[in-house]
Order: sequence, then C-alpha cells, then structure tokens
Amino acid sequence: MEAQMKRGFLEACVLAAVSGEESYGYQIVKDVPASMGLTESTLYPLLKRLEKAGCITARSAEHNGRLRRYYRITDEGREHASRSSWPSGRPYGRFTHTLRGRTMTRDEFLGRLGELLACLPADQVRETQEFYAEAIADRMEDGMGEEEAVAAMGAPGEVAEAVLDDLPAVPRAIARTRRRSTTLLWVLTIVGSPVWVPLLLAFAAVAVAVYVCIWILALCVWIVAAALGGAGVVELVFAACGVVIGHVPYVLASAGVGLGFIGAALLAGTGAWAASKQIARLSALWVKKAASPFWKDKGEKGGAAAHLAA
Repeated sequence: MEAQMKRGFLEACVLAAVSGEESYGYQIVKDVPASMGLTESTLYPLLKRLEKAGCITARSAEHNGRLRRYYRITDEGREHASRSSWPSGRPYGRFTHTLRGRTMTRDEFLGRLGELLACLPADQVRETQEFYAEAIADRMEDGMGEEEAVAAMGAPGEVAEAVLDDLPAVPRAIARTRRRSTTLLWVLTIVGSPVWVPLLLAFAAVAVAVYVCIWILALCVWIVAAALGGAGVVELVFAACGVVIGHVPYVLASAGVGLGFIGAALLAGTGAWAASKQIARLSALWVKKAASPFWKDKGEKGGAAAHLAA
C-alpha cells in the first residue's frame, strides 16, 4: 500500500513539474521536492508509464550537439492530476531514497545497465540507455563531474530493478527468470519439449507453406506478365505483316490489341516487381530478427554504451 501511495505522489509531482511548460528529465528531478526522493532511476519508468497512459507527450530536440527528450502534460494528464489527493501530515520524509554512489564512468554505467537489462528487447534496452545517458549529460552540463553525475543515477542494479518492476506481471516474471536463472530456463525448456517441439514444428510448417504460396503467386504474376508481353509482340508482328499486304483495318486492330497486351504486361510486371521486392525485404527482415539473438555479444553492448556516450 505504501509503495502504491508513493507512486501516486510521484506521478502527481511529475505532472505538476511539466504542467506549466515542457521540461526534461534532470529538470523534473530538480523541480520535484527532494523529500519525495525522486531520482532518474525511478523517473524513467514513471515517465514511460505516464506517456503510455496518455498523460504526457514527449519529443526529442537537439541541445548542445546532442538529443534531449522534452515532456509536456496533456489534457488527460491534467484530469489525472486533478483527481490525485494529497493527505495532510503525511510523513513524506521516510520515502527519501538514499543513493549508493559507485565510482563508475559513464561508459561503464551504461554498459553495465545494458548487461542487466539484456533480458529485455534490444530497442527497449537502447531507449533506457539513451535516457540515462541524457540524464548524466544534463548533470555534467550543470557542473557535476562525470563520476558524481553517474553516482547520482544510483547503482545500475537499482536502475535495472526499477525498470523491471514497471513491467506487467507476466513479462516481468519472464524477464527476471531469464536474468537470474538461465539453468532454470534450460530445465523448463527440456521438460516442456514434448509439448513445444511439435507445436513449433507445426507452426514452422504452416509458415513455410504460406511463404512458398506467396512466392508462387508472385511467380504466377510474372508468368502472366511475360505471356501478355509475348502476345503483344506477336500482335505487333501481325500488324507489320498487315502493313506489307496493305490491309489497313487489320493493321489497326492488330496494333491496338498488341499495344493493349504490352500495356497490361507492363502493369502486371510492375506489380510483380514491387511485390517481389517487398517479399524479399520482409524475408531479410524476418531472418535478421530471428538470428539477432545469436549475433549479440558483450562487445556489442559495450559498443552501444560508447555510442550513446559519444
């Protein structure tokens, strides 16, 4: 109950901080009363939750050669804030968050955070790293040293826990299981193999059949286009023969039919080409998506952190 009340208080504070004009992460932290214990580690999931609920909007804009994300309250957010109640005499002080500072560089912090959140989709991990890279840069711009700014974020483990805590129940349980117990996952995979292996094979068979059918349809369109083009050429040859014998009506009829066939062939060929390109593009995308878990390594995570810090 106490955690829910704290969350409600923090939501109201954040909505109040962006109710006047748009603001950014570090400024919101500074505008919220210190007794609420709001830090970037708790602000990020809170902002994502409010944005998903339609209470705030976000946009990215360039600031000093880097991107900064700005937030603004919506009409729905104002209604949500107006419904919030603030009990009098509440001991807010006991909600104060004590940061456990660690001597880490920005790259080390972002790299470690990426490792701890590796159980999440890559896009979500990158978005989280970008938020905290921006927060560190804002504090350094405000006069803090790099290590001091990193320490203000909290320990990477605390940040990762806050992000995971804000997930829905089932994805949160899956993510925590993937993060904490790879052995358990393997055991569950092996035990459940009599169920999921046949289902997976059946799904794969259906997917392959549908994929082959799509390519067959595209091939059929190519064949139709070629047939129409060939028929058009033949009719034009007949029209040329009509010119030789001097039969004007036959020439006009054959030429008209031939040009019509060629036009239809060009139309069908254009459609077949566009469909083939789209199918090939989606095929490459699906293959890349399916193989991406096997391409990841720790070097990529460190490289991503270095890219964010640049």
